[in-house]
Amino acid sequence: MNIHRLSTSAVLAAERHLVETLRRGLAAAGIETGRRRYGLLEIERGIALAVSDYSADVGVWRITLGVRTPGPWPALAYPHEFSLLADEFTVECGADLVRLIRGPDFMRGPDHPSEPWRWPLFAHDPRYPRYAWSKRAAAAQQAYRLHLERSAAQ
Repeated sequence: MNIHRLSTSAVLAAERHLVETLRRGLAAAGIETGRRRYGLLEIERGIALAVSDYSADVGVWRITLGVRTPGPWPALAYPHEFSLLADEFTVECGADLVRLIRGPDFMRGPDHPSEPWRWPLFAHDPRYPRYAWSKRAAAAQQAYRLHLERSAAQ
């Protein structure tokens, strides 16, 4: 089990790197992002994303997409959450975000009969598109949980 205890500054630096990688993918697919404020990266049509440390010690991160709420402390309404490993954040991942959000059914309600574009990294997860884990992130997180359980039992 590869566990790397990261300092706060290392987590923040990794987060900035992952956001910049996504930004390059978004730009390659034709979206110029707005500035990043309060941890949210403005995309388009009122949609923003946040990248957060889910379990950075094992390399699991989360992308949360949603509609940016107005006000001095913005948040994301109607969130869609995707958990993946740091090395799965690629320029292609950013381009896939564009395919997802530009699909005609992306922000429709859960009772809407059609589905948005199927993101290959997450298409296997039955909870997609509202919440999904990549196969590798799910395996890493499960291995981490088992490691913690074994350590606690000793």
